[in-house]
Amino acid sequence: MITQLRRRLTAILTVMTGIVLTAGLLVSFILACRQIDSADRTYFFSQCNALVQRLTTESSLPDHWLAQMEADNQLLISIRDNGRPIFFPGSYSPASSREELFALAQDACHNVDEDGLFSLQGSAGDSYRGYFVQLSLRNGPCEVMLLQSLAPKNARIAQTARNDLLLLSLCLLGLWGCSRFVASIAVRPVRQAMQRQAEFVAAAGHELRSPVAAVAANLQALESCPPGSEQARRCQLAAGAENGRLARLVEDLLVLANADAMRYRWDPNELDTDALLIDTFEAFRTLARQRGFRLSMQLPEQPLPRVLGDRQRLCQILTCLLDNATSYAPPGTELLLSGKVCKSEVHLSVTDHGPGVPDTEKEKIFERFARLDQSRAPTGHFGLGLSVAHELAVLHHGRLLCSDTPGGGATFTLILPALP
Repeated sequence: MITQLRRRLTAILTVMTGIVLTAGLLVSFILACRQIDSADRTYFFSQCNALVQRLTTESSLPDHWLAQMEADNQLLISIRDNGRPIFFPGSYSPASSREELFALAQDACHNVDEDGLFSLQGSAGDSYRGYFVQLSLRNGPCEVMLLQSLAPKNARIAQTARNDLLLLSLCLLGLWGCSRFVASIAVRPVRQAMQRQAEFVAAAGHELRSPVAAVAANLQALESCPPGSEQARRCQLAAGAENGRLARLVEDLLVLANADAMRYRWDPNELDTDALLIDTFEAFRTLARQRGFRLSMQLPEQPLPRVLGDRQRLCQILTCLLDNATSYAPPGTELLLSGKVCKSEVHLSVTDHGPGVPDTEKEKIFERFARLDQSRAPTGHFGLGLSVAHELAVLHHGRLLCSDTPGGGATFTLILPALP
């Protein structure tokens, strides 16, 4: 699927950019042809003017000069003095006969363009541009006919077309390579997202299997237990505990799924940061004492700046960090919930004195279903708590970082932008 998507993107990018490039080269080719034709017409006019000027200033023209002029410029010259052609064999040999071309020119000279030029084509397929002028000389009227072969101009146009086609081919090849590279970069997030989704589904299915199997086993055992017995009560408690684990797992999965779909609903308001920390501290202090931890709080002397966020979700982040600390730190140690200001940001930290997090794992622990040591993973944890906290921090335009606690342990810091 990804390969097919990359190929389609490559084809689309190549075709779209190729159309634009082809249109640009076509416009450039048309302008070049016009420039070639204009230069060729200008040069032809200069040759005509040179011949007319010499006829009007000199009594006769030497044959070698006319021959040189024809050979150098691929011209055909015909001069009639008092209606009689001047004998001049000519030095330029056209594909069609000279007599045929001049006979055709006698008819074509009556259909001239705005510059006084006309065009004709010989029987051999050769094309010419013509110029006809009548002069009044001392010896009487004189008619001058000049025909210029268009083969040099057509050759230059053909060479320009070949160069443009070669350039277009090279550019299209380069565009295909660039489009392939861009398409590979474009589909990389899709590939990563699909791989991440596949891993997520596989891990979620694996984690869901255990509580579902435990609930089913306890319910099956409950059917065979005498009603009201101690064994039935234990089965009910075990099924209820596993059902609670399953509910927490489903809730965490919904949070992550909504975050991936970028349709997470939240209610941002201006919050008193000190009150947020105090409420979280009061809500978790009893649970921390039950688990054998001493929970303390540290606030700066000056009130912390207010932040913009969803109060319930920010409390959820801090609770996730505290719950994670009580799961991995040894009982009897102290947990610290603190806040401070750093430039234009508010830092809310949870500090423990547990085993800490290796530097190589500080980024991986925020991945879904990530646990440092699967064999020592506490019961009831699926490796989603820090992932949920990280996604909620991103939702609040904040960051979640992990650092080492002086003397041992880990410190998780929620960084939020402070309101002015």
